[in-house]
Amino acid sequence: MNAKDKFRFVRKNMKKNKTRVFMTVLATAMGCAFLIVLASVGFGLQKSIVDRMLQDSLVTKITVYPKMTEKTDQPPPNTGQGPGVF
Repeated sequence: MNAKDKFRFVRKNMKKNKTRVFMTVLATAMGCAFLIVLASVGFGLQKSIVDRMLQDSLVTKITVYPKMTEKTDQPPPNTGQGPGVF
């Protein structure tokens, strides 16, 4: 069976099973579309979450408090500056 015979065989079976060919093509197209939509939603959601986290001051600021004294577990007397925010 040479290539010409194989091509004729495939073409004959495609004409014979039109519904099967249509359903296969449709399923393949829907699968590709689903993957594209899923990837787009995933990347958009990731960007949205990262942007929201970077806007929050809990993630982007560091607050430094003075050292506690050993005897009373209280901060030293107020020097008038308060906690440092960087």
